[in-house]
Amino acid sequence: MVAPKEWYGTVDPNAFQEVEKNITPPDSRKVGAQLEGKTADGQAVFSLVPKVGAGTALLDFNHPLASDIHHFNVKVMDVAQAIAPKYGLYSEAAREAVPPREYQFSILVD
Repeated sequence: MVAPKEWYGTVDPNAFQEVEKNITPPDSRKVGAQLEGKTADGQAVFSLVPKVGAGTALLDFNHPLASDIHHFNVKVMDVAQAIAPKYGLYSEAAREAVPPREYQFSILVD
């Protein structure tokens, strides 16, 4: 299980903005619509429309997975002693540099 704070965070109530509906594209004036825009400095931003009123639309700029708890089924496929990358994957120096209790895992995620 991955908690929200370790994944996409929790829902930030300050990430909602109510705007005049007429400034949004006509096809986005419905609940569930997704919008893409740009900040003043050109950075892409994304929002979801969770509520539409008579003359306004509420935009949610939180990540769509914010506050979700994620569960993964994993199967450990292989366990091997970790190798320090700066020494090269299979070098003698790498084997000597890595403490014996550090491991890397190969896993399959469903």
